[in-house]
Amino acid sequence: MNAILAQRRPGPVPVDFAVVRNRWEAGHIAFAGIKAAGLGWVIAAGLALSRQRDAAADQVGATPDKIGAAESGVGAVEGGSCAAVAGVSEATARWSARRGR
Repeated sequence: MNAILAQRRPGPVPVDFAVVRNRWEAGHIAFAGIKAAGLGWVIAAGLALSRQRDAAADQVGATPDKIGAAESGVGAVEGGSCAAVAGVSEATARWSARRGR
């Protein structure tokens, strides 16, 4: 489309202007749709990872607030669940190592 529009000269509106304009707009709409789909996939992936991490924490009996306290080294975790929190931290470290992070 850019090549077609670059050949245009100032003056009267060409006869096929409506066709060219509609193709131009359709291209922008298609590209916007592709970008919106990509954003949707990124959001879905983020939510899936969040749910996966929450499920892993639930399996070992840790809660996100206890995980944060244990990982930051702030105070002791109540109820003797330090081992569970350490298990989640180790699992997170192994997951990160496999992905080269």
